[in-house]
Amino acid sequence: MLEHMTVTTRYLCTIEAEVAPPLQIAQHGKLARRMVPIVGGKVSGRINGVILPGGADWQYVHEDGATDVEAHYCLELEGGDVVEVQSSGVRSGDPAVLARVFAGEAVPPDAYYFRTGIKLRTSAPRYAWLTRFLAIGIAARSRDGVLIRVFEVG
Repeated sequence: MLEHMTVTTRYLCTIEAEVAPPLQIAQHGKLARRMVPIVGGKVSGRINGVILPGGADWQYVHEDGATDVEAHYCLELEGGDVVEVQSSGVRSGDPAVLARVFAGEAVPPDAYYFRTGIKLRTSAPRYAWLTRFLAIGIAARSRDGVLIRVFEVG
C-alpha cells in the first residue's frame, strides 16, 4: 500500500546554537546523564531569528561515547513570535573520534553520525505552517556550540 511513497526533504534553516559547558548530573553504571545549557544563538534560512537562552540538551552518554540527545528550547523569529523546538537525536561513531568531539576538538562532521528529529510548535498565525510537518537535522558539534542544518520532511 505504501510501497510507492518516498520521503523527500526541503531545506528549512540552519540553527547555530551557543552552549555552555556540560553539567554532569549522574553516573548510572556505564551510562552518564548530563545536561548542556543552551545559552543563545541564531537561526537563518526560510525562518530567521535568535535562540532564546534557557533551553537545554539532556543527554545520556554511553561508555563508547554514543549519545542520546533530547533538546528543548525556543526561537524568537522575526516579528517577535516565539517557536518551541523539541528534538530527539543520536550522536555516534568511532569511540576515538567521539572522544575528540567531547574534548572540544574541531572534528569534521562527516567523521561521526549526528542526526536529530525535530518538532516545531507555535500559536503565531504567520508561523503556523511550521507545526504541520516533522523535520530532521544534520548536526555537528563545535567547542562552544552545535550547528544544525534542518530539513522539512515531505
